[in-house]
Amino acid sequence: MGFVAAHPPFDNGNSDNGAGNYKWDLPPGYPVPLVPDDNPMTKEKVELGRHLFYDVALSGNETQSCSTCHIQEFGFADGVVNPVGSTGDIVPRNSPGLANVAITRRTPGRASCCENWSSRQ
Repeated sequence: MGFVAAHPPFDNGNSDNGAGNYKWDLPPGYPVPLVPDDNPMTKEKVELGRHLFYDVALSGNETQSCSTCHIQEFGFADGVVNPVGSTGDIVPRNSPGLANVAITRRTPGRASCCENWSSRQ
């Protein structure tokens, strides 16, 4: 059978939890994401991530951004059974939702972060 990862305790965002001095704006009872001690969260990183998420220059042919397929209204998924990629080809699976990606436990063998996903192209 697989392994069961222990989830970190829920807190109100005021504990350090590797996040340094970053103030998380989370609903009550929502867990603070684990952040590596050597790479603390900052407002600047959040803003950079927001800009990169909507930047079409990061796609192979500069026609799509992450937000093209990860649509906020659909929990940052695509809401499509058979999406069309930037080259016009049908993609064999839909875009996974990103709404809770910061706190979701990763499956062994799968990409653990956006950097790994982007390197697969």
